[in-house]
Amino acid sequence: MLAVLERARGGGLPLFLLSNAPLNLGDTLDATDWCRRLMTRALYSARLQTVKPAPAVYRYGLAATGVRDPRRVLFVDDRADICRAGGGLGLRTPHYTGRSADLAAALANSAG
Repeated sequence: MLAVLERARGGGLPLFLLSNAPLNLGDTLDATDWCRRLMTRALYSARLQTVKPAPAVYRYGLAATGVRDPRRVLFVDDRADICRAGGGLGLRTPHYTGRSADLAAALANSAG
């Protein structure tokens, strides 16, 4: 999966992490090389004081991207319920099921 994200980032696609991670895990993720290198910005529920699938979380994420039209944002998650909630707010929300090729295709389609 990291290779897919590296190709997307290398192609100029901004990447944002929106995670339900607790504070200590968020701090750990922020310190990783891959997160610093690949993510334009990382947002964590513990810092936002709300969790996915609450609509406020997606609004924070959308605001972080600077994109006004949610249909221009691809939100990927491994939980179908969280994808559905984001889709209800207008985000494009492919459900990640562990297949890197599917993630690569979704990212390629979003860049075009």
